[in-house]
Amino acid sequence: MWRFGLAEGPVAAYERVVRTEGPAPGAPTGRVEVRQDVRFRVGIPYVAWLFALPLLANLGGLVPGGRAPWWAPPQRMTHAQGVALAGLCGFAVLAGYLGGLLPATATYIGRQYHVGDAGQGYALAGVQVGAILALGVLVAADRRGRRWSVIATTVAGALVSLAAAAAPSLATVALTQVAATALLTAQYVLLGVMVVELMPAGGRAWALGLLTMSYGLGGGVTLAVLPLAGLGAGGWRWLYALAGLAVLGAAGLARHLPETERWRR
Repeated sequence: MWRFGLAEGPVAAYERVVRTEGPAPGAPTGRVEVRQDVRFRVGIPYVAWLFALPLLANLGGLVPGGRAPWWAPPQRMTHAQGVALAGLCGFAVLAGYLGGLLPATATYIGRQYHVGDAGQGYALAGVQVGAILALGVLVAADRRGRRWSVIATTVAGALVSLAAAAAPSLATVALTQVAATALLTAQYVLLGVMVVELMPAGGRAWALGLLTMSYGLGGGVTLAVLPLAGLGAGGWRWLYALAGLAVLGAAGLARHLPETERWRR
């Protein structure tokens, strides 16, 4: 019997046991039966289910393949890196939802407050000023740390968006979203910085791709709940009220987000 364990890899636990048995009675001489048992635990928060079946299909062979599967990162990650990447992607989902609120709801807000297409366009254009203000937030991030800044900008962006649920005009909503844009632009830049600083060199582009997909998923959630905006004149406020859930989401994700060693040095 041979027993193999995990030296390094993205899963939390792995064990492979191989047993051989001699030829059964009546079987051709020299024939040996080989039995293999593989046990593993993914241990990646929120997305373990997504990788369970692909891992099961690739870890079950007696002869290991010469290449990593197409969906795996080009360079092997540690379990700690996998957990951190899951946390980063979770924050990207929150940013995608919050960042898509005004573009998705501007028409409904304008209809309630009798603001035409031109006024809505000015509001959407004015919000982009927040991208410039994000530079000030990023300067603070270099002093306070990546982890703290990602959590703080996410929570602050969610609270500002939550406040927009009570806004009395489109202009007020736009002002809240200028602040939210500054915070969330800085947050997304910091997520990319943390990917570069936490992930192995050969897996950074792959990790950035997952981060971008996660941001898009968050924007998809905004569109998925957009029918709430049609529930009466103020139905759009429900989408901003749901931003409060991002505060709870950030609190949960913070447990899986480490500070980068590069910033600590």
